[in-house]
Amino acid sequence: MVRNGPNVLLQVIRSQKIASSWAILVLTRTISIDF
Repeated sequence: MVRNGPNVLLQVIRSQKIASSWAILVLTRTISIDF
């Protein structure tokens, strides 16, 4: 459990970074379309 803990945290952080990057791309595209 202790060894798998940090790995799970890293995976969650990576997934959050990917989700945030996708959200930024979508927002930039919607803003560019609006303007």
